[in-house]
Amino acid sequence: MDDELLLAKANKALKLKRPVPRKITEITNELQRFIKKSAKPARRNISIPQAFNQAVGETLAQNCRIESIKGGILKLRVSPGPYMYTLQMQLSEIIEKLQTQSPSSDIREIKLLCSK
Repeated sequence: MDDELLLAKANKALKLKRPVPRKITEITNELQRFIKKSAKPARRNISIPQAFNQAVGETLAQNCRIESIKGGILKLRVSPGPYMYTLQMQLSEIIEKLQTQSPSSDIREIKLLCSK
């Protein structure tokens, strides 16, 4: 019996010395602060469709649409004819503008797809 009593007292003393667990709200507040700090650079960049519209101009933007973005490759569906030709001639300039306006997008290449 004495051993059990001693063990119970020791466990009680250990429980008193343990740090009090923080409330869940405190942890979520700290997590939110961390996310805000780490997400600041991403907020500075504009979205890819906005950057694309600014890079190509209003007339070209109306005649093409973004199909997909995967692995740094932006696929565009473009109206045939002069719009396709104009975009083809300006590809390197457009990529540079997209990289400066939205560096987090990491666009390295643009593929043009003809819309029918």
